[in-house]
Amino acid sequence: TQSTWGLIRFLTRFNMSQNYHGQIDLVTNQRHGQGTYVYNNRFFQYTGDWVQGVKHGQGLLMMKDGTTLEGNFVHGEITGFGIKRCPDGTTYTGDFVDGEFHGRGLLLCANGEKYDGEWADNKRQGSGELCYANGDTYIGQFKTHLADGHGTKESVHGEKYVGNWRAGKRHGEGILTWSNGSSYNGYWADDNKHGRGRYYQSANGVSYDGTWIHDQPERVAELIRIAVENVEAGITVKVNHCLPPIEVHMQTQDGETVSAESGRDIRISFVQITVTQPATETQPEKRTIDRIGLVHQPLAADADAISSTVPSVSSSLPLPFYVVQMKTQNGVANFAKYNFKIPGDVKPGVYWLEATDLTALPTSPLAPYYLKVNVMPEQEVPTKSSSKK
Repeated sequence: TQSTWGLIRFLTRFNMSQNYHGQIDLVTNQRHGQGTYVYNNRFFQYTGDWVQGVKHGQGLLMMKDGTTLEGNFVHGEITGFGIKRCPDGTTYTGDFVDGEFHGRGLLLCANGEKYDGEWADNKRQGSGELCYANGDTYIGQFKTHLADGHGTKESVHGEKYVGNWRAGKRHGEGILTWSNGSSYNGYWADDNKHGRGRYYQSANGVSYDGTWIHDQPERVAELIRIAVENVEAGITVKVNHCLPPIEVHMQTQDGETVSAESGRDIRISFVQITVTQPATETQPEKRTIDRIGLVHQPLAADADAISSTVPSVSSSLPLPFYVVQMKTQNGVANFAKYNFKIPGDVKPGVYWLEATDLTALPTSPLAPYYLKVNVMPEQEVPTKSSSKK
C-alpha cells in the first residue's frame, strides 16, 4: 500500500557512499532521516537529522580542529538553541541564527572571560554582563561588541563608573568613583572628563565644579591673593592693634576670582624674613622665615569659616598659623573676612602676611603670596607707605 511504501522509503538504511552512513529517501536518493556524513574535505563531520540532503533538526557538527556545534539545525545551519565548544576550552551556550551567535547566550572563554547576555551576528549586542579575565565587570548595554549606552563598570581595585558609554569609552553623563572615595560626576567624551562636571578629592576635601576640556579643568586657581580694603600692597599697623580685615582670594593670572574650585586649605602666617646670603650669579638667595604668632579676632561673618590646626588654650593666645578652607556654595565663592591682632610682644619692624597652599589638587600647589606689614611702636604710626614683595 501507499503508506507501507512511504515507511520503507524513509527508513531504509543504505551506504550511499564512503562518506555517508544513514537513512535516505529512495525516490530522491537524498540523505533523509538520521545519518552521519563526512564531507569531502574531511574537515567537517555531521551526525544527526537530514531532510532531502540538508542538515535539518537535531545534530552534531564536528570539525577536524576539535570544534563542535551541537543543537538544532535549520536548512543546513545551526539555528535556535545550541552549544559550541572550541578545542581551547571556550564554550558558547545559547541561541544561534544561521550559524552565528544571535539572541541570548553565555560565552565562557578559555582565558577566564565570561559574557552572559544578548548577541547579534556573533557580537555582543543589547544588554549583558561581561566579566573580564582580570576580574573587572561591566553590566549594561552593548553595541557591536563594545560597551555602548548605559552601563556600570567596576574594577577589582575598587574603581566604579556608572553612566553612558559610546564605542567602549565613557561618553555622555556619568559618575566615576575611585577606591579612595574621590569622585567625578559630570560629562565625558571619549573617556575624558569633558563638559560640566564636579571633581571631589576625598583626601583633602578639594573640589572643582565647572567646565572640563579634554580631562582638564577649564579655569582653576593659579594664584593666591590676600586682599585688604583700600590697600594695594602693604599695611602699617601698631603693636597690640588689629590688622585691617583681610580676605583670601583664589584667582587666575588675569585677576579673575575662581568660583569653580572649593576646599583648598590655605595657611595664613605672620612671618619675618631674614636674608642670610644675597643672591649671586651662581647661587640663589638664602633666607630664613620665622613665624610670629597672631591672635584671631573672629568676626560674626566668619565665626565658622576659620579653623586652626594648632589647639589653643584660650582664643586670646597667639597661634603661629591658621588654616582657612576656601569654600564655594551654589557657584559663588565665599571669601569671609578675617581679623588678626598683632601681639604686644612683637618688635617693630618689617613683617609679611604669608598665604601658603597646603593642597596639591586639583592642580599643583599655588605659589605662596606675601603682603608686607610695617609694624610700628604703639605710640606712633607714620604716614602710610606700601610695597609688595
